[in-house]
Amino acid sequence: MKKSLGQEGEYGIGWYKEVDGMTMDVLLSYDDLDGIFQGPKNDLFNVYMKLAKSLVYDTYGTLKPFMELAYFKAGPKSDFEGGTRMRGGVEYSHRLFVPDMVYELSLMRDDGTFGTNPAWIVRHEGSLSWKVSGWKVKFPLLLAYVPVSSDSGRSNTTVFGAKIARDF
Repeated sequence: MKKSLGQEGEYGIGWYKEVDGMTMDVLLSYDDLDGIFQGPKNDLFNVYMKLAKSLVYDTYGTLKPFMELAYFKAGPKSDFEGGTRMRGGVEYSHRLFVPDMVYELSLMRDDGTFGTNPAWIVRHEGSLSWKVSGWKVKFPLLLAYVPVSSDSGRSNTTVFGAKIARDF
């Protein structure tokens, strides 16, 4: 297991479609986990699908329940095997002056994707979301993972970072 998951990158290509407030998001990505550009030993290939339904909460906000499934395949000579994560939750997006304030709360089942014990985890995500000329930027971004399985051997984890995406 990698001691610090803070020095990593995720590179992917995806497809997103929205019809009548229902969205489908599919992503194929390469997760560069073993130090950025330092070799594929513990890196992962990821296939991800997310289904969501946008509900208008008020004039400035949107509530979006979602379900997500991700499958991870480990690289050659990896210290872990890969696995699956399932997640269900709700996202709330509130319009500010320029950015949106986004908060997401979900319950995730991880079967031990990164070489850890299987666990149920409460996942929190908070960010400011900026849209500029076809680019979507979430900065600052805060992720917090709180294991709720008593036998998982995992501890609370907090991650600070950013996400950048481009629509074509």
